[in-house]
Amino acid sequence: MVGLKGALHPGLLDERYWGERLREEASAPLRMLVLPSSASDKGLESFELLVGGRDGERLHGVLVRRTQSTATHAIGARRALHLVPGQAELQGSDLEDCEAELYFEPAPHKRLEERVLDTLRMLRAARRIDGVAGARARATSHCATPPPDEFLIAECLLNRGWI
Repeated sequence: MVGLKGALHPGLLDERYWGERLREEASAPLRMLVLPSSASDKGLESFELLVGGRDGERLHGVLVRRTQSTATHAIGARRALHLVPGQAELQGSDLEDCEAELYFEPAPHKRLEERVLDTLRMLRAARRIDGVAGARARATSHCATPPPDEFLIAECLLNRGWI
């Protein structure tokens, strides 16, 4: 398959496999709570996202984005939403080449399919925030470790327009 990153096996992106699951996910109501967290002097602001998971478990993420301004942002590479494992408090975020970063750590005890769907649910929630809507997802990492498989799969599913 074209556009695969890392060591993802093409079978992990089988449209027949994901089709039903993605339709269910897209039709499920998105219950979310957005809590403003902080603003910095670097022109960034962060939000805590609390999202109801499909299985009833609460999902938690931190979204860091540029503060709203009247200046027009470059649309090119910055129209991306970086999906980063871990916690924002532990990472230095500068948003050099993107519009926003979503820090999210899927529950390791879940199967890969459920972690992918949880990641997609968090991306849906993040893309409802002003200034992030419509941004493409890009799995990334702030360390030498590559992004987890669930992030890479969610990035491909979202950017291919399957959801």
